[in-house]
Amino acid sequence: MATFPEGCALLFGGSGGIGKGVALEFAKAGTDVAIFYRSKQDVAESVAAAAREKGRKATVHRGDVTDPAQVQAVVEEAIAAHGRIHTVVWAAGPLVNQRYLSATPIEEWRHAVDVEVHGFFAAMQAVVPHMRDAGGGSFVTLGSAGHDWWPQRDGMSVAVKASNEQLVKGIAKEERRYRIRANSILV
Repeated sequence: MATFPEGCALLFGGSGGIGKGVALEFAKAGTDVAIFYRSKQDVAESVAAAAREKGRKATVHRGDVTDPAQVQAVVEEAIAAHGRIHTVVWAAGPLVNQRYLSATPIEEWRHAVDVEVHGFFAAMQAVVPHMRDAGGGSFVTLGSAGHDWWPQRDGMSVAVKASNEQLVKGIAKEERRYRIRANSILV
């Protein structure tokens, strides 16, 4: 089993397909989890129940990542419930239609940027002060290797994840003096 500090991994998008799997792997590896969800309460509750079956404390927290106040409130709830957030996993994201950029409605583009980029930025701003005070932590984004080879009709997904890749680099450089790491898993 991995060694984790006291506290939890906070999973944004923990009720989605990949986020659900990541949450269960954290529980299996020996840490508590806080599941942030927007609309799939039943799935979030089932993920938490599965984590509890593995002997871990698991909480669920509803919020909208496009609202920084809601992100801040959920971060505070998770800290109150678990004492500390040692890891943030960014798996939140809208369903992205597979179409050419030239055929992508601007409303869908704005929504994808708002959820993935602005949401991750709000999560980082809400958690970094806590991690500094707690002696460090880790941010992990689930990104796309597609920005290196640009898959056909997946530009909207690739572009926002590439933006988060740059945010990860900035967090890693700016926050390393506080023992805060930031990494991307590119799939």
